[in-house]
Amino acid sequence: METAQSPLTFTDRLIEGIRAKRSILNVGLDPQVQFIPPHFCEVAQALAKHNPFEAVARAFLMFNERIIDAVEPFAVSVKPHRLLRGIRHVGNMGL
Repeated sequence: METAQSPLTFTDRLIEGIRAKRSILNVGLDPQVQFIPPHFCEVAQALAKHNPFEAVARAFLMFNERIIDAVEPFAVSVKPHRLLRGIRHVGNMGL
């Protein structure tokens, strides 16, 4: 009779990642508008159709997706940092 395996816990997956990548690198994503390259802001503004909060969210998403893709071979984890801090700075995108 087969027994069902328990799903791996976060700690189990983290340990597997550390061993597989031989790394303990953790990347923090800090949502501050002033650190987002201008071209991400321009594209986000065009897609958001004059909604400043959507523009900020899209800019963060696009930029952070690029960061995650770039660090994936090396980092064992990625975490958001001060998640809503950047929302206060909507005006920095020129909206």
